[in-house]
Amino acid sequence: MNSTWMTAGGSSRTSDTPYLTREGECPTKEWGSSQPLGHFYNAHDFIMNNPQFVGITPTGKTVFDYLEPYIVPGALMDSSARYPPPRCHPGTRLEIGRELKEWLNGDNVEDPMMWLFGSAGTGKSAVAQTFAEDCTKDKRHGASYFFSRTQGRNETNPVVATLAYQFSVNCPKYKSILTDRLVDDPQLFKKALPVQFQEVIIKPFMKMQDDGPLKPLVVVLDGLDECAEERAQRELIRLIAKVVREYKNLPLVWLICSRPESHLKHEFTRIPQCGKQELAMDAETRDDVERYLRDELARIKRDDFVLADLSEWPMEEDVLTILRAASSLFVFASTVIKYIDDPGGADPTKRLEALISFLKRNRKTITTNPLEGLDLLYLQILGDIPENVFPDTWRILAHLIDGTNSLRGSSARVLCNALRFDQQTFYNALRNIFSVVDVPSSQDVDHRSLRLYHASFQEFLTDPTRSGKYAIIRGEALTEVVKTCFFWHEIDTKHFHTNDGWDYELRTHNHASLPGLKWTSPETVNTISNKIAADSKQYFPRELTTSPITKKSEEFLCQLQILDFRYLIPAFTTFDLAQWIYQQEHDSSKLLRTEPINDIDLKLLEYMKLVMNEERVIPVSFPLDRVNMRRRKGGHIQYFFLGRDEKSVIIWVMHCIDAQSIHSLNADKKFSEECILQMRKELEQRGWPKYDIAVGSSDEEV
Repeated sequence: MNSTWMTAGGSSRTSDTPYLTREGECPTKEWGSSQPLGHFYNAHDFIMNNPQFVGITPTGKTVFDYLEPYIVPGALMDSSARYPPPRCHPGTRLEIGRELKEWLNGDNVEDPMMWLFGSAGTGKSAVAQTFAEDCTKDKRHGASYFFSRTQGRNETNPVVATLAYQFSVNCPKYKSILTDRLVDDPQLFKKALPVQFQEVIIKPFMKMQDDGPLKPLVVVLDGLDECAEERAQRELIRLIAKVVREYKNLPLVWLICSRPESHLKHEFTRIPQCGKQELAMDAETRDDVERYLRDELARIKRDDFVLADLSEWPMEEDVLTILRAASSLFVFASTVIKYIDDPGGADPTKRLEALISFLKRNRKTITTNPLEGLDLLYLQILGDIPENVFPDTWRILAHLIDGTNSLRGSSARVLCNALRFDQQTFYNALRNIFSVVDVPSSQDVDHRSLRLYHASFQEFLTDPTRSGKYAIIRGEALTEVVKTCFFWHEIDTKHFHTNDGWDYELRTHNHASLPGLKWTSPETVNTISNKIAADSKQYFPRELTTSPITKKSEEFLCQLQILDFRYLIPAFTTFDLAQWIYQQEHDSSKLLRTEPINDIDLKLLEYMKLVMNEERVIPVSFPLDRVNMRRRKGGHIQYFFLGRDEKSVIIWVMHCIDAQSIHSLNADKKFSEECILQMRKELEQRGWPKYDIAVGSSDEEV
């Protein structure tokens, strides 16, 4: 079908030629050319007096035509790529919303830059989105950029162009200024980021400000930690810091939201013009999570014609189970709601039942992971850790997961030294997990300990079906802690306690500092040393005796093969250690034994019988039966040998009438009559029967 067209010169003709336009339209391209034509293409013989092109260049390109190749539409506040975006649930996050409005609407914005930070899953993006939407209603929203690694919005190169696009939409005067600038330099957005900041942000807004004071517009940057490179994140922060520092009258304020990663903390704390606001996981947040969860469950019930008639759904017990697991973590609650409210039409009652079973670790009948969204978040965080660094990170997390060892609750610097890390190695191992672990600054390491922000991260790590290659199996974590404790206990005893004598309960640590500590100061070295020595005394949880053999088990067994047991404090956990050694799939006969195999063992047995007067002494039977050991009538002794060659000891437990006690001897020297009498006296005080036979003297005396 033919149409009537107007040539650019004014005559009409019928044609399908592409460079012609419909009546009233302008041609856009010359045939065979990729270059657009102007609105006055081929026009002549007319005069324009003081023409003003608004948003259109003389070539016919609008400012948006120039911007389009360089922007990321998905990063906009109202982008379809983010629909529906995360928003604060009605009635939640009221306090932070109020504080942000006060920051923006104050008579004089003292901090033209605000850093809103919080651990992973606390709802930073929802706060940023809600604040940006509120600013739009008040005509104060200048531009936003929502970073996302998973959606490919993880580069800083398009940021300025994307902000400029929104400034042009929201502010006609800015659009006019930018249009003129792009006519002069069409390649502006191919230049370095600092140049773009100067030409596209600073100069246009300075020119606008020259015409009179303006209310500041808000720029929201969310998820800065999602950028691919730390260097790019730092550069963007420094460029914004330069803007607020050197151009104080510029009508822009900046809200930047991110996780509290170490390098970001370092950058923001050095900017005097930057306020800081934390999304803490406190009681108010827990209340907000509960409001959100209950409201959303009520919505699901209203929207389902079957559930609408079930007055008992959801059961209060189930709601409380979810709330206990979610605590103050918004992402946990939102993940739960997405799972129950399955868009595929699954039965919400069945989904809730599966979720509760999952949370109670009764997963035999569950085929899906209700917390898959949360797991993806944790996997992304751990995936940022370099492979060569992760073993160090793993060791730290292993100590945090084992809640039974004293080192876990020690200060961050004590734990750092216990792991034999220097300061740089310690913080390097932690730098990518600041969003899930509360890491004290170097100024607070002596007063604060490391802690996981949320229990869900520990549950994720200890479940290999969820955490995969990042898993921390509990048995492996316990073994790692035991390895650390035995290492320092041996160091302490060999250097400072070889002459402590019989009564180990009197052992103190008022001595010089342990050798090998890597991060101390003259003021803290003794405190750190004493704490490690006290907390690392022979620690062996009985739980390990039922744990499967792992690579960590093999490493610990190798450590024990060369361990000097002579001065270690004997404890009832020593029997658990012996049971564990017995269970290993190795030839452990030379390390653990009940019969003497060399001259040193014979000496050890002789010394023990000398002290105990050779009565009621029997070897331990492996595997250990603790119940039968306790049921034996009082007044007998059970023993075994532990260690290699001259580093061996004989360990025995005394079953008295009302109590048990454990002791050890090494073969360094024989005992004098005085020493033996003292030992016997102490044993009698602990309930052992009195001796009737006199003690003979020994060749070498202690």
